[in-house]
Amino acid sequence: MKKMLLDIRANIGWILTIIGLLILVTGIVSPPTLKSLNGLNINLIWGSVTTIVGVIFLGLYFKNPDME
Repeated sequence: MKKMLLDIRANIGWILTIIGLLILVTGIVSPPTLKSLNGLNINLIWGSVTTIVGVIFLGLYFKNPDME
């Protein structure tokens, strides 16, 4: 069986996880700045969503890395 050299699930998973963690840390460190959001920290929400999606992609890759 041939092993794939470039699996898109791993690349997308790593990119989304890294970007999501950066946005998540920004959301934790900085307070919400827009008054129109009523105190809702949008960086915290989207950072966690992006991180979760990236971890799902990585989980799918590591569950079955030799997909045919």
